[in-house]
Amino acid sequence: MTVTSHSLVARRYAQALFELADGQALDSVAQDMAALRAMLAESADLRSVVKNPTVTKADRLKVMESLSGKIDLGDLAKRFIGVVVENDRLAELDTIASAFLHEVSSRRGQRDAEVTVAQPIDEARRVAIETALNKALAAKTIMSVRVDPAILGGMIISVGSQLIDASLKTKLDRLGRILKTAA
Repeated sequence: MTVTSHSLVARRYAQALFELADGQALDSVAQDMAALRAMLAESADLRSVVKNPTVTKADRLKVMESLSGKIDLGDLAKRFIGVVVENDRLAELDTIASAFLHEVSSRRGQRDAEVTVAQPIDEARRVAIETALNKALAAKTIMSVRVDPAILGGMIISVGSQLIDASLKTKLDRLGRILKTAA
């Protein structure tokens, strides 16, 4: 997710968390937010509770407290999630965590990159792609990999507002448009 796609609310919450964590628990809170994002990505049930406006605040708080214990979140992250729930911003939690991680990376001179591939890649290929991105961007790259079979092959790389689409689907679509105009 790029910084421009983070809502103003998410950026404000992320900035507040960053200011609270800076200097004392930044690495720990960053790990907590990454674990929280992973849990949200993996669990459709959790996403349902987080996004469903009919679930009461008390029930949302219970679910998030239970989750916090399961993934062993630190005290600051737990209290922050409590504030997010209390302020009815739980539906924004993934975006807030993403904005926070982006801020941490940015302050450390790192770049976030999302690589979309058609099939899961092995660790050797992942390292090779990350090394190439580090060299091309002249910065440490924090890479996340997303699998989307719809791209058929190749990859799509998103870094900030830059997008490199080397997917087979895009190439076939382009070829199809060329053939239609030639006919």
